[in-house]
Amino acid sequence: MIYKDFKNILLSKKLGGAYLFLGYEALAIERTIDYIIKSYIDGPFRDLNFTHVHGSTIDLKNFYAYFETLPFMADKRLVLIDELGPMLGKIDLSQDLLDTLENLSEDTIVIFHDSDQDLKKNTKFYKFFKKINRVVEFEKFSNIEVRNFIKKEFNSKKKKIRDDDLSYFLMLTGYLNKKIEKNLYDLVTEIDKVVFYSDGSEITRADIDKIVEKSKDSNIFNLLDSLADKNSKAAINYLHDLYEKNESMPGILYMIQRRYSHFYQYVSLFEMKKSDAFIRSTIGISDFEYKVIQRSSRRFTPCKLRENLELILQTDKRLKSTSYSDLFLMEYLLVSLCK
Repeated sequence: MIYKDFKNILLSKKLGGAYLFLGYEALAIERTIDYIIKSYIDGPFRDLNFTHVHGSTIDLKNFYAYFETLPFMADKRLVLIDELGPMLGKIDLSQDLLDTLENLSEDTIVIFHDSDQDLKKNTKFYKFFKKINRVVEFEKFSNIEVRNFIKKEFNSKKKKIRDDDLSYFLMLTGYLNKKIEKNLYDLVTEIDKVVFYSDGSEITRADIDKIVEKSKDSNIFNLLDSLADKNSKAAINYLHDLYEKNESMPGILYMIQRRYSHFYQYVSLFEMKKSDAFIRSTIGISDFEYKVIQRSSRRFTPCKLRENLELILQTDKRLKSTSYSDLFLMEYLLVSLCK
């Protein structure tokens, strides 16, 4: 079960029984556990309904009591067990124990947390939870998930960030690059630095440039500039560079679609003789990106931009439904956009 599916169970307020938490994103696990504590057992009797057990110091004599004790003056009781390696070296994974875990009362929540990230998937313990569909895997966030995460982090610090600047920040951190080991802890560190050194209530690209070390992933912006210049050779070179670094082709397509949508909005409003202030406000982008859009979009007509957006939409459908390689489909798109 991925975290997204488990989150639906959390929000339904129907959480109960035993779960195994594991995965790359330790911060997501930590915050999920905090959410469960606050949502299910927070209150005057919290200490009586929450037991945190470390596998290295676990009391085997009371092991079953952890699961069989009823909530006190509350609807739920929570048991959190981490350091699974030492625990599994001490307990007997008998069928009686596994039956107990599978048939726990719904008023008891038990979370086994692979805090050391060393639980093997061929162990009896993991296979048991996999069989009953109670493994919750906190893997690296998707493009949409991490964007929402970043926006919420900035909001929690009383800062706003525009979507285009968020994309720029995310690209520079390298989080979505599969060859770079970046996790949510790393992102929070970068966010904290940007916030600390920023002025005003909105994070700007200038704020980001002051703090975040530029990665090679910024080639996406060179690719977009090449498309605006109708330089297909350069665009494909940048695409290959991103592909070799395992960048997401749908993620790159999103950036292209976003840029051409802005082109179309600008050209349409410009032909209606709207002011720069009105156009920038309507599109909802930063001054920096507005200058880029303003400089490049006048090379296109609304008709041509509608054709380009249709090509992008067709490519998106093909990426999801055909057997052609993602790289081939993206190369074909770039050549078509540069005609």
